[in-house]
Amino acid sequence: MPLSHFLLSFFWLWLAFVWLRRAFIAWRTFREVPMLEPAPAPERAGAPKISILVPARNEEKNLEPCLRSLLAQDYPDFEIIVINDRSEDATASILNRLEFRDVTNPANDSRSKKVLHLNTVLPEGWTGKNRALAEGIRYARGEWLLFTDADTRHEPGSLSTALAAAQKQQVSLLSLLPRCLTGSFLENLLQPIAMAFLGLWFPLTKVNAPNSKVYFANGQYLFMHRSAYEKTGGHAAVADEFLEDFALMRETRAAGMKAATFFGAEIYGTRMYADWHALWRGWRRIYRHAFHSSAAVLAVKALEVFLCSLLPFFILIFALLAANTSGAVLLPAGAAVLAMLAAASLAYTLVHADKRWILGHPAAALILCLILLDAARESAFDHPTCWRG
Repeated sequence: MPLSHFLLSFFWLWLAFVWLRRAFIAWRTFREVPMLEPAPAPERAGAPKISILVPARNEEKNLEPCLRSLLAQDYPDFEIIVINDRSEDATASILNRLEFRDVTNPANDSRSKKVLHLNTVLPEGWTGKNRALAEGIRYARGEWLLFTDADTRHEPGSLSTALAAAQKQQVSLLSLLPRCLTGSFLENLLQPIAMAFLGLWFPLTKVNAPNSKVYFANGQYLFMHRSAYEKTGGHAAVADEFLEDFALMRETRAAGMKAATFFGAEIYGTRMYADWHALWRGWRRIYRHAFHSSAAVLAVKALEVFLCSLLPFFILIFALLAANTSGAVLLPAGAAVLAMLAAASLAYTLVHADKRWILGHPAAALILCLILLDAARESAFDHPTCWRG
């Protein structure tokens, strides 16, 4: 066998091993990480009050459907506090139309729909989301707290299910991963793979292991007992963190309490970024801060995506164009592609994504590789992270 064929066959066998390992990680995640199914609402007597806090800055496109889904919850005792953080769009008028009343007015204390309008400049050392939630929590009366984003959509049993799971698992902080909601070509192409790689690099089996030092939580759904929030110092303790979800999980465990991340695709979904600009900036921010702004680590992750998700297709296309149909090349190549499809299929299932978009994996991987390199560039030159303010 020519040396070139031998090296190529070795590459394909190595790639098959990598993707089979990834498929195993996804299968193990399926088997070991709870996937919450809708639970019945508890009786009103004895049901702890839940405060839902939603930060909103220029969320006119998302806010109303999010709030309507929250208002439709079957849970017997909850309140919603929206923190309108210096919005310049129709956010305030939407809240007014839905009859949310100013939380600072004592006459509205007993209402379940409240809004806090923030008009002051963001203090130094705070991210906008953390400041908004730290201000809003002052008016929350719940024993349990749900921090959720305006781009989420909740099934009626969301609160009941989250509470039942938190009590059953005896966790002080429960984070849930959503189903992937999309509405455009770019979202369908990129969102599932971006979410899947994040799950690959932060496997939930490790995240949820006892005494784990691997932190991964999702700020779109953080369900936290009030005593744990107060003990950790809450959002004030992580004021400058762009991934406050990771940080709150870290602080919860550091305080000796249990925190976990499960799958909640059956009870809520999220449409994270609706256009190209938001997709790029959003995932750049997430990956940059997930890897602590380490340019070296981000560059390695970009190289990993290139070697495992881009290079194989370049080599295969070149081999076919060169009429290199040797079995020593095509057989291991076929094994590698099958392993890749199996792993991708499991990952897409976890986020309830349309599996037909697996065929766009190379194009999505190229975009993801460039986003990671851009995050590495920002980190290397210590550029500030800009995200809504």
